[in-house]
Amino acid sequence: MPNYAFDVPLLAGEHVTDDAGTGFVHTAPSHGTDDYLVWMKHGLPQADIPFTVDGDGRLTKEAPGFEGLEILELEGKKAGQRRARQ
Repeated sequence: MPNYAFDVPLLAGEHVTDDAGTGFVHTAPSHGTDDYLVWMKHGLPQADIPFTVDGDGRLTKEAPGFEGLEILELEGKKAGQRRARQ
C-alpha cells in the first residue's frame, strides 16, 4: 500500500451509514456529487481536491503507486493487494 504525502481527511456525510458496514467510505470529490458536496460542506478548499484520473481514463501522480494505469486496470491491482494482505 503506498504512503501518501498528504493528509486524507475523515469526513462525515449523511449518505454514509453504519447499517451495512463501518460507516466509513473513501471519498472522491472529483468524481462523485455526494463526495463533492460533503467536501464543500466541511469547508475544504476546492484547490485541495485531488484529481486522480486524467482525460484518457488513466490515473495521475495524485494516485501514488497507480499512476499511468487505466481506471479499470486498477480494480484488478487493488484486488491483488487485498489478497496479498490476507
